[in-house]
Amino acid sequence: MFDILVQYLFEFGRLALPPVGRFELETKTANANLVESTIAAPTWIVGFKPYSADVKTDENNGLVSWLAANRNISIDEAGSQLEYFVTDLQSRLNNGESVSWPQLGILEQRN
Repeated sequence: MFDILVQYLFEFGRLALPPVGRFELETKTANANLVESTIAAPTWIVGFKPYSADVKTDENNGLVSWLAANRNISIDEAGSQLEYFVTDLQSRLNNGESVSWPQLGILEQRN
């Protein structure tokens, strides 16, 4: 599920996973270093906002529909798979585990 959710994030720029939080693509502008005569190209970075009331769960309706279409499964099955993934992820974080998310980074719960 990690890989398909990263695909969604890169396609739509935002991935909300209540109660975990929301990932968003943020642009980082080009940077010119005149001393070294270099220019760093503009890039994308992934921002994360922990879950709060302003993380809209209605965004997940689009995510579930997209998952169903992408995996060629029913909307109910896609919703169940997403719910299982998020529940497992939150449980692992609550138990103090670090979760390695390929192409995204390492998730840890901090105080």
